[in-house]
Amino acid sequence: MKMGRAIRGRRMLGDVSVGALAGVDQVLMCLAFAAMLFGGGLSPFAGTGLMLFLVGNAVIAAIVAFMSGLPINLAAAQEKAPAIIAASAVVLTLQTDTTGSAAQGALSLLILIALTTMLFGVTLLLVAHFDLVRMMQYLPFPVVCGFLLGAGWLLFEAGVFMQTDIPFSWVHLPELFTPDVLIRWLPSMVIALALFALIRRIPGSLTLPLAIAVIAIAFYLFAFWFGMTPEMLRQEGWTFASTASGGGSFQALLGIAPDWALIGSAMPVVFTVTFISLITAMMNLTVIDAAITEQLDQRHEIKTLGIANMFGGLVGSLPGYSMIGFTLIAQRAGATSRWAGMTAAVLSLAAVGVEFAVWAPKLVIATIVMLIVLEFFHDWLLRQIKALGWLDSTIVLMILAVIVIYGFLPGIIFGLLVTSVLFVVRYSRVPPIGRVETLAVRGSSLQRAPRDQRVLMQMGRGVMIYSLRGYLFFGSIS
Repeated sequence: MKMGRAIRGRRMLGDVSVGALAGVDQVLMCLAFAAMLFGGGLSPFAGTGLMLFLVGNAVIAAIVAFMSGLPINLAAAQEKAPAIIAASAVVLTLQTDTTGSAAQGALSLLILIALTTMLFGVTLLLVAHFDLVRMMQYLPFPVVCGFLLGAGWLLFEAGVFMQTDIPFSWVHLPELFTPDVLIRWLPSMVIALALFALIRRIPGSLTLPLAIAVIAIAFYLFAFWFGMTPEMLRQEGWTFASTASGGGSFQALLGIAPDWALIGSAMPVVFTVTFISLITAMMNLTVIDAAITEQLDQRHEIKTLGIANMFGGLVGSLPGYSMIGFTLIAQRAGATSRWAGMTAAVLSLAAVGVEFAVWAPKLVIATIVMLIVLEFFHDWLLRQIKALGWLDSTIVLMILAVIVIYGFLPGIIFGLLVTSVLFVVRYSRVPPIGRVETLAVRGSSLQRAPRDQRVLMQMGRGVMIYSLRGYLFFGSIS
């Protein structure tokens, strides 16, 4: 009896430990998302955004942990949605516009995020209701790679803007590479490269949190060495302003009407985020299903994510779905209960009342963002080039180029058009005849005398058999 309790206690402690690591990661991500979205003129309301993101993240994590068929399914707000939203023209206008009301802009952005998450939840519920999970498998893989690389690029742009308050565009490119501005965003990229190599050399769930702690301590040691106080760091933009933490600015949003015209103009971004989040959520579930021993009910998991996002959207959360990394870490660590997900949710909720944002250097948060960017390009470009071949790899790079130059929505349209044309061209070249052989090669199963078999072999060389593929596709009929 006592031994059984001890084993259960150790298992529960292990589950809580994994959940705590996931919770710390989610808190840091929410801080990074708030800094990206509420930059520039919206920065006084970053604290409000952070508070809502943390509460919404806790709601999504708790509902998935409670309802999922996989007890160790860890879900959280994901990075693709804030990357696309932060790089959209609407948000950039809100961040750089000095003529409008910052409170109205912040409220409009929060409503836009909530609508996106709720639409994502509704879409997931419809996919589950009509059992359309398999339909997503027909999306061309090069297009998926191109979309995700595009999301990585938008995340890079958001990381640069968070540190410099300057949009990463052709117009501002000379300004971004001046020494005074370059010193603000380039170190985060260099440190992220070092972390990227370190994580692969020393894998483990503690490597990244410990490395982030070391970077933060080193930042303040250098700052104090040069005689800079915390107030000076905030004034010069190296850390977040005091209004970027806590919920002090929440009351300023009460009684203000949002800009509904601006929200309406941003609906293409909402649909884009919903589409990309749907693809990624299904891909994540597919990877988790393939990696674990249990058989997942994909339809039930999609429905669970839909419910979680519906409730998360009500409190202003970003779209969320299952995390591949921490779910698999929980599985390898031997976690078996729902305590892992519930612990992550509780930790995310507890962070609402902690004023930690004012002490978080922008360098540290930007390094996390840049590390995610490197993961995107490693997973969806470098690792896929050999498997895709030169033609599909070229399509992936073309989609990325269109997203960088013209934006995400044109990149989606371009990718679908190019792959559709390529599909038609490839299948139009497939000949209708699948196989050609003679009767000498393809005989019957009837047993015959050796003499009869020799005669049939000689005569069979003059009989041709054509096996058709069973369909005709466009130009193949010629």
